[in-house]
Amino acid sequence: PQLFVEQVPGIRIEGSWARRHELTLEGGPAAQFVQEGGDGVRFELGGHARLAYVYFVRDSLFWSLETNFTRIGDAYTRGEATASLTFTF
Repeated sequence: PQLFVEQVPGIRIEGSWARRHELTLEGGPAAQFVQEGGDGVRFELGGHARLAYVYFVRDSLFWSLETNFTRIGDAYTRGEATASLTFTF
């Protein structure tokens, strides 16, 4: 494309409890503008959501789960889920 613009504004809410747990929720609208060669211009609307949880096993070790979902009109739909165990030193 000659021009590609994507915006995903949103709101994010974070919380933690018992010094070992964190939860994040975010989401909002998504918009995409694409100008192809010639007269081809496309504008698509959609949305984005993310949920993440982190459990701190100890100060240097944490386990996290995260899911993401994005849909922008007929342009694309994407869903992801990840899990990780992280050790920091």
